[in-house]
Amino acid sequence: MNRVVVTGIGMVTPLAYKTNDTWQRLIEGKSGINKIMSFDTDDLNVKIAGQIPSPDEEFGFNPDNHLEKKDQRKVDDFIIYAIAAANPAIPSLETAASAPPANIISASPAFINLAA
Repeated sequence: MNRVVVTGIGMVTPLAYKTNDTWQRLIEGKSGINKIMSFDTDDLNVKIAGQIPSPDEEFGFNPDNHLEKKDQRKVDDFIIYAIAAANPAIPSLETAASAPPANIISASPAFINLAA
């Protein structure tokens, strides 16, 4: 059995894209479930979802702060969310261990590598 050690946390959620903001909204009892506004739902039975807030919304996520536009076009949105969530966790990791093990999750603005 492998052990898992969490040394850093980063989040991109329907509540907010920063860990502290997400946690605060959870404590306040807020929900990230809202009416779907990003596409037409007339032909769908479901009209609500947990969507990542856009930059113009409160606690909104701006992908431009995490990846250049030319690189955004090359990847799906979930990759940008993963980079944005992983980047704040990396400084915590670096202070927790001088040499991280080989099977650690690593991230940079260019890629994310999940070693087996």
